[in-house]
Amino acid sequence: DSSAQGSPAGQLGEATPLRRELSARGRDQRRVAAELGMQLMMKCADISNVVKPFPVAAKWAMRITDEFFLQGDMERESGLEVSPTCDRTTQTRVGLQKGFIDFCTSPFFAAVEGLYPALGGCLEVMRRNRARWEGYTDAMLEEEAGGFTKGF
Repeated sequence: DSSAQGSPAGQLGEATPLRRELSARGRDQRRVAAELGMQLMMKCADISNVVKPFPVAAKWAMRITDEFFLQGDMERESGLEVSPTCDRTTQTRVGLQKGFIDFCTSPFFAAVEGLYPALGGCLEVMRRNRARWEGYTDAMLEEEAGGFTKGF
């Protein structure tokens, strides 16, 4: 079907299992590609803090780790096992951010960039931000971004 050639589904080629499945079900490949594209963009927006300018990314890193650590505190107070990324006694804010970039957002944005090359600038910003995290400590982050932990 040449009508889907310009879409991500069209770029998959005729022989892919996804394409065969879509054809067998009679699904409109362009519609499916558009839906998948929208879902990918929603996920990109959800985790976009890592592709923002570093001062913005740092503030969001503070906010999300505040949320994680408060969850861990509540789990501990309730006698529950503390979720691994929510334990302020074993995790650092900077370490969590570096891990998030290394294991979640970098592979995700790299894959999405393969489908949508215009997002390549995002990947470059993330790489620069990741390099900046190397020189950071939690104390530096808290001073620069301002802590919210006690104010939640």
